[in-house]
Amino acid sequence: MSETFMINHKKVPLKSLQYNSKANQLEVMRNWFYEHYEDPVNACPYNSREGGYAYIYGGPYDADEELQANFGGFVKDDYIKELVGELQADCFEWSGNSNNTDWYDDDLYNAVTSSEAPLAKFVGNIEGIKSLANGEFEGERKDHSAQPSVHQCHYSTGNTLC
Repeated sequence: MSETFMINHKKVPLKSLQYNSKANQLEVMRNWFYEHYEDPVNACPYNSREGGYAYIYGGPYDADEELQANFGGFVKDDYIKELVGELQADCFEWSGNSNNTDWYDDDLYNAVTSSEAPLAKFVGNIEGIKSLANGEFEGERKDHSAQPSVHQCHYSTGNTLC
């Protein structure tokens, strides 16, 4: 399915974008870019020791690379370069947009939403962790004494003999 964009209340497919005015093409690309990326100042934690942002939403992304990948061949390169210049005046390295739900891990989402009683499950798990931390164990304990400890193993030329 081809990506479409709204221009003057009409859906325009990517392959037809070139037939619109320069102003419309720039607006479409700008809106698309800001839907997918944002300045890391607004969303990412800064690590002063490392001297940079922690790109927790993906990145760093280069505006030129991302716009070329999505619009190259459909929009004049000069238009893309013009928008890249505008965007790079604000920021050179971009983060993924923190409001974009596509970055969520589907497995994590499914695990959280599949529970019939998520609060009860959460509280139960916390209680289980607390009891483990306090040394309270339920159920059968496994006997690990039959397995050799690290101190009982012999090492020779990269081979471990237990």
